[in-house]
Amino acid sequence: MWQGQEAQVDPNTFNATMSPPTILPPGVDSLRTQQRSKIRYAGFWRRFFAYCLDAIAVGIVNKAIEAVISSLAGRLSDQSGSWLDISGLVVTVVAYIVFDWFYFAGLESSAWQATLGKRALGIVVTDLDGNRISFARATGRYFAHLVSVITFLIGYLIQPFTRRRQALHDLISRTLVAEKDSVELGFGVPSASVLNGDSQRRTGLPRWGIVSLVGVMVLALGCAALSFGVVLPLHSRYEKATRTQVADTISTSFNQLIRTSPPRSGKLVLRESDLDVNNAISSGEVGVDWSSNNGILIYGFETTINAENVTLGIDGSVLYRSIPVVANGLIKFTVVEDSEANVFMGLLLSKKSFEQGLEIGINRALAGARLTPTGVTLSNGALTILVVPR
Repeated sequence: MWQGQEAQVDPNTFNATMSPPTILPPGVDSLRTQQRSKIRYAGFWRRFFAYCLDAIAVGIVNKAIEAVISSLAGRLSDQSGSWLDISGLVVTVVAYIVFDWFYFAGLESSAWQATLGKRALGIVVTDLDGNRISFARATGRYFAHLVSVITFLIGYLIQPFTRRRQALHDLISRTLVAEKDSVELGFGVPSASVLNGDSQRRTGLPRWGIVSLVGVMVLALGCAALSFGVVLPLHSRYEKATRTQVADTISTSFNQLIRTSPPRSGKLVLRESDLDVNNAISSGEVGVDWSSNNGILIYGFETTINAENVTLGIDGSVLYRSIPVVANGLIKFTVVEDSEANVFMGLLLSKKSFEQGLEIGINRALAGARLTPTGVTLSNGALTILVVPR
């Protein structure tokens, strides 16, 4: 334990309003300087590959989190719809952030002073004196990454050019990333500020770092509030409207088919054009044109049928593949594949809108014609529904 020396204070010059003099244990400055001089800072590529390993480790756990949440969401309702899908997405993202936070902040403030990736590459996170950091500071460092990100990654790219090889989030949190064998792990030589009970002022985040973090968090909270309060309700109403519009389109097309080509031998044959979520607004069926309270919505989706499934696509790419079946006297569609490459298109027409739109449209037309489906078969370019009179 450090033993302080008695300070000599002139009573004529010292008064109660003055700060007490800094009392340093013998040799602290030289030891701390010695400790700092031994630190070898981790280079850019070493840190980069360490992060790649961490990304793999975190990605595996995030996939497990996603699977669990998706399973729970599926059990809540077999007709989850867009609202529950989006809510599940929000919960998943929050779970990702919480896990990432505890992974990085927890391990970097642990006895390891490193995440799995950093440990594998032989580098550790320390304070400016080469000592272990607290969980609070590691948390500040984690969220300071947001500042590095919103600067178009410039916060990361400056790392090779700073004096102590610090990225922007290192500068904000006053931390270093050093080679493991150049520091002594743990809480080493204390700084003068710690010895004098002023650790918060000296070792905490600088004011500009706190302002940056608060600004980013306020922006994130504002975006979250906007999403929950405005975007999600609007999208829910929009998703319901598109489902209704798809159902109306299919029902109108199917009714016309039944009137012009009544079922023969208990069979109704639907061609691809009959299941298009298009209204033939031109000879080439370039999109859907339907009026709504929000104006005219035009899509370019095309439906194709083969011997295995019904496919919804756009511009030659697949959006959804679904299989029709008969259950309880009704036609049901189950999406067996949805393309993650078309996330934006999925927002325009969700898989539930497609599934339920087809189901409602076909079943409404069958009910109007007093027909009950008993089976379905698929072939190239056609979906055949076996029907009997009600």
